[in-house]
Amino acid sequence: MSASTQDRGITARLAALDEALDAASAVLEPAELEAARQRWHRVEQRAGIGVEHTVVGLFGATGSGKSSLFNALAGRDLARVAATRPTTRDPRAVLWGEEPPEWLGIGERHRPGRGPVTAALEDRDGAPRGGWRRLLGSGREGRGEAGHGGLLLVDLPDFDSVRTEHRAVVERFRARVDVMIWVFDPQKYADHVAHAEFVEPLARHGGTMLAVLNQADRLSEEERGIVLEDLGRQLRADGVARLLHRQPLAVSAATGEGLDAVASALAQVAAGRDAANRRLAAELDALTETLGTLDDGPGMAGMTDAALEDLAEGLYEAIEGPRLAEASGEARRREALAGTGWPPLRWVGRLRRDPLERLGVTRPTGPAASVSRLDLPPMGPAARSGVSTAVRRCAAAAGEDAGEPWHHAVREAARSRADELPEALERAVAGVDFERGRRRWWWRPLAALQWLGLAGLVAGLGWLTALFAADYLRLGLPEPPTLRGTGIPAPTALLVWGALMALVLGLAGRWAARLSARRHIARVRAAMLRGCRETAEELVGTPVRRLVAAQTRLRRALRAARA
Repeated sequence: MSASTQDRGITARLAALDEALDAASAVLEPAELEAARQRWHRVEQRAGIGVEHTVVGLFGATGSGKSSLFNALAGRDLARVAATRPTTRDPRAVLWGEEPPEWLGIGERHRPGRGPVTAALEDRDGAPRGGWRRLLGSGREGRGEAGHGGLLLVDLPDFDSVRTEHRAVVERFRARVDVMIWVFDPQKYADHVAHAEFVEPLARHGGTMLAVLNQADRLSEEERGIVLEDLGRQLRADGVARLLHRQPLAVSAATGEGLDAVASALAQVAAGRDAANRRLAAELDALTETLGTLDDGPGMAGMTDAALEDLAEGLYEAIEGPRLAEASGEARRREALAGTGWPPLRWVGRLRRDPLERLGVTRPTGPAASVSRLDLPPMGPAARSGVSTAVRRCAAAAGEDAGEPWHHAVREAARSRADELPEALERAVAGVDFERGRRRWWWRPLAALQWLGLAGLVAGLGWLTALFAADYLRLGLPEPPTLRGTGIPAPTALLVWGALMALVLGLAGRWAARLSARRHIARVRAAMLRGCRETAEELVGTPVRRLVAAQTRLRRALRAARA
């Protein structure tokens, strides 16, 4: 695989993990998300240099001779040397080959002199190896051929420095270099801080490591063998498995001993041009593995229509929707009877209080109303508990089979706007048209027939009363006419006809009022359920669906990152 192909692969994985982190922000704790984001940014910054460049970092404690080794490898005196206190304050670098697009925040940059690394990059005739151009000596610029990258050697502050800013630089760069050269000295090679705080945590660094025992000229042959064996044992105990050499190298910046071996190892890594890709791939693998813990289980069921309908029913019950619908239906039935009942008794129904008014609906409602809320009392504890129960039941259905932290997150998402539910439900109910005071088309003809029957009843009764009075007073009035073929007096027939009309129309009116009330209840119930569903969709369904979408995005992005 070519370096450019590797570079495109790293870029694609970075983009996928960027999307995965964005999706994971819905469930990750802020501290965990920040740590993952910092890791992603470190990889992005290192990828900005390009995988064809190899970044090598020198890490060591105070007095290990790290800066002396840097000067010796660079072939120039670039770093100030001192053994008693930290002298490297800011990272400095020496570059063989092309300049990288990004410098990782390195301000002090130099070209090499005629040192062991430069020699290792050339063959015996001074010609470049592996496509490198001959790198010139101190004070002159040299660049590698286009597309051949470069080798960047970085001298870092001491990791055990008393200055916190120095340690911060080391912490920042240990996640950005491709090859780590650990510089130990005979006195502090077993230092607990070096192994516990730096070497051991970086055993899974993913990049290449090289351990060198500097100042080896101060040891006898016997002492050198003992120290190298002990240092190798400690590195293995730290979990360091990928070393350029199986054992630490004995070097001396003062005498030049072992420098050629170090330079040869660096030249070999630079020529291979895969250290950066291995390092970045390992970092991305680790980040993918971390985010992969969020991709456990079959996934959330999500906010289905059935779950929303169940939630709407629960909210409808919680706001006492059935009572409102029944009261509205009863009020509608009474209005119908008041408009179509027997005229002399219509006033009796008006003596009882309106059922809706008993529940607090005292003003107009519906889209054409002049008020936007019902004059209802606030939800009581029982109603609020009912709303909470309905939301929990819906969240449980949406998060079914979802592993943590998604199961917890879906419950939180469902309750995220719970405080808005009572007022939103009141607004939804206020938008329902209870049809108060609205007359139906059949009221008028039925009322006219009622008045006609009443007129017949009054006329027949009055006529008979007049006949009885005339007979009592012996006024000698003529006999009233009779119905043809029946012999029934006309006033009697008129009275009976009016009474029968009152009875039949009364029964018909009551039947029609009950049927109209049932249909009205169905309309009001449907309107209230529709309002409850819209409220549930906005305040519960939308946050849950966002979470489900985040999980889907995370899974899709992780699949792309693993490809």
